[in-house]
Amino acid sequence: MKSNPTQAIIDFAEAEFTYGCQYRYEVVSAVFKWIIENLRWRSPSNDSAHFDALGIFSDTLEPSHFNRYRTDCKGFSRLSIAFLRALGIPARFVSGTTF
Repeated sequence: MKSNPTQAIIDFAEAEFTYGCQYRYEVVSAVFKWIIENLRWRSPSNDSAHFDALGIFSDTLEPSHFNRYRTDCKGFSRLSIAFLRALGIPARFVSGTTF
């Protein structure tokens, strides 16, 4: 039987972000803190594997990549959204430009 990558995100999120949290705000803060501590920004490229939630999540769990995985702003957002949705917290991607 193949492993389910979506279930892996759910299991990881429940174990990593909910311990000791009573409120959703605390869970959201824990997700944000993990993202900041474990991902690094990189310039956008055409390599979509570096920017989808499952690709980023899979690579961040590799010991050789941990705390060094690089993605762009969309990757940060997509993985954050995947974690939040896995925990039952509504989240969506909104894009825009500021001047």
